[in-house]
Amino acid sequence: TLCNKEKAISDGKFFDLMYVNYNNVNPHRHYTYLRHHEDETLLIAVNFGNEIADVNINIPPHAFEYLKLEQGIYNGVELLSNKKEIISLSVNTPFHAIIEPFSAVIWKLTVKKGKNAVKKN
Repeated sequence: TLCNKEKAISDGKFFDLMYVNYNNVNPHRHYTYLRHHEDETLLIAVNFGNEIADVNINIPPHAFEYLKLEQGIYNGVELLSNKKEIISLSVNTPFHAIIEPFSAVIWKLTVKKGKNAVKKN
Protein backbone atom coordinates (compact mmCIF):
# COMPACT_ATOMS: atom_id res chain seq x y z
CA THR A 1 0.00 0.00 0.00
CA LEU A 2 2.78 2.44 0.89
CA CYS A 3 4.52 1.78 -2.43
CA ASN A 4 1.44 3.00 -4.28
CA LYS A 5 0.62 5.83 -1.87
CA GLU A 6 4.07 7.37 -1.32
CA LYS A 7 5.58 9.04 -4.40
CA ALA A 8 8.99 9.02 -2.70
CA ILE A 9 8.91 5.21 -2.93
CA SER A 10 7.34 4.79 -6.36
CA ASP A 11 8.91 7.74 -8.20
CA GLY A 12 11.59 9.20 -5.94
CA LYS A 13 15.34 9.35 -5.85
CA PHE A 14 17.16 6.68 -3.83
CA PHE A 15 20.19 7.23 -1.58
CA ASP A 16 21.86 4.26 0.13
CA LEU A 17 23.13 5.14 3.63
CA MET A 18 24.99 1.91 4.35
CA TYR A 19 28.44 3.04 3.21
CA VAL A 20 28.62 5.56 6.09
CA ASN A 21 26.95 3.31 8.67
CA TYR A 22 28.91 0.05 8.78
CA ASN A 23 30.18 0.97 12.26
CA ASN A 24 26.70 1.91 13.52
CA VAL A 25 24.58 -0.95 12.22
CA ASN A 26 25.08 -4.64 11.53
CA PRO A 27 25.23 -4.79 7.71
CA HIS A 28 24.11 -8.43 7.84
CA ARG A 29 20.93 -7.55 9.76
CA HIS A 30 20.14 -3.89 9.06
CA TYR A 31 19.64 -1.72 6.00
CA THR A 32 19.13 2.06 5.86
CA TYR A 33 18.38 4.42 3.00
CA LEU A 34 16.58 7.59 1.93
CA ARG A 35 13.89 8.11 -0.71
CA HIS A 36 13.02 11.60 -1.88
CA HIS A 37 10.39 13.08 -4.21
CA GLU A 38 9.56 16.78 -4.57
CA ASP A 39 8.96 18.03 -1.01
CA GLU A 40 8.94 14.69 0.83
CA THR A 41 11.75 12.56 2.16
CA LEU A 42 11.49 9.08 3.66
CA LEU A 43 14.19 7.77 5.98
CA ILE A 44 13.83 3.99 5.99
CA ALA A 45 15.62 1.57 8.32
CA VAL A 46 15.01 -2.17 8.21
CA ASN A 47 15.84 -4.79 10.84
CA PHE A 48 16.17 -8.32 9.44
CA GLY A 49 17.39 -9.61 12.82
CA ASN A 50 15.50 -11.39 15.59
CA GLU A 51 16.44 -8.81 18.26
CA ILE A 52 15.47 -5.17 18.73
CA ALA A 53 17.88 -2.89 16.88
CA ASP A 54 18.95 0.36 18.52
CA VAL A 55 20.78 2.20 15.75
CA ASN A 56 22.29 5.60 15.04
CA ILE A 57 22.19 6.42 11.33
CA ASN A 58 24.69 8.85 9.82
CA ILE A 59 23.54 10.98 6.90
CA PRO A 60 26.52 12.17 4.83
CA PRO A 61 26.87 15.60 3.19
CA HIS A 62 26.55 13.97 -0.23
CA ALA A 63 22.98 12.84 0.61
CA PHE A 64 21.93 16.43 1.32
CA GLU A 65 23.58 17.61 -1.91
CA TYR A 66 22.19 14.84 -4.12
CA LEU A 67 18.64 15.07 -2.77
CA LYS A 68 18.78 18.88 -2.44
CA LEU A 69 17.84 18.75 1.25
CA GLU A 70 18.58 21.31 3.92
CA GLN A 71 19.90 20.26 7.29
CA GLY A 72 17.48 21.22 10.03
CA ILE A 73 14.60 20.30 12.29
CA TYR A 74 11.46 18.80 10.75
CA ASN A 75 8.09 17.45 11.80
CA GLY A 76 8.09 13.74 11.08
CA VAL A 77 5.59 10.92 11.09
CA GLU A 78 6.53 7.25 11.25
CA LEU A 79 4.30 5.67 8.60
CA LEU A 80 3.96 2.19 10.12
CA SER A 81 2.97 3.32 13.63
CA ASN A 82 1.70 6.86 12.92
CA LYS A 83 4.00 8.13 15.70
CA LYS A 84 4.83 11.84 15.37
CA GLU A 85 8.12 13.36 16.41
CA ILE A 86 10.43 16.29 15.80
CA ILE A 87 13.27 14.99 13.62
CA SER A 88 16.73 16.47 13.18
CA LEU A 89 18.55 15.89 9.90
CA SER A 90 22.21 16.81 10.18
CA VAL A 91 25.61 15.58 9.07
CA ASN A 92 26.80 16.14 12.65
CA THR A 93 24.09 14.25 14.55
CA PRO A 94 23.10 10.68 13.70
CA PHE A 95 19.41 9.86 13.36
CA HIS A 96 18.39 7.52 16.20
CA ALA A 97 15.96 4.66 15.58
CA ILE A 98 14.73 1.68 17.55
CA ILE A 99 13.47 -1.07 15.27
CA GLU A 100 11.54 -4.13 16.38
CA PRO A 101 12.75 -7.58 15.21
CA PHE A 102 11.92 -8.39 11.59
CA SER A 103 10.44 -4.92 11.13
CA ALA A 104 11.21 -1.43 9.85
CA VAL A 105 10.69 2.25 10.51
CA ILE A 106 9.69 4.63 7.75
CA TRP A 107 9.97 8.26 8.80
CA LYS A 108 8.22 10.68 6.44
CA LEU A 109 9.56 14.22 6.51
CA THR A 110 7.87 16.97 4.57
CA VAL A 111 10.74 19.22 3.64
CA LYS A 112 9.12 22.25 2.06
CA LYS A 113 11.74 24.96 2.34
CA GLY A 114 10.63 27.79 4.56
CA LYS A 115 7.58 25.93 5.87
CA ASN A 116 8.58 22.87 7.94
CA ALA A 117 12.32 23.37 8.09
CA VAL A 118 13.85 25.31 10.92
CA LYS A 119 17.49 25.87 10.06
CA LYS A 120 20.06 25.35 12.78
CA ASN A 121 22.36 28.25 13.60
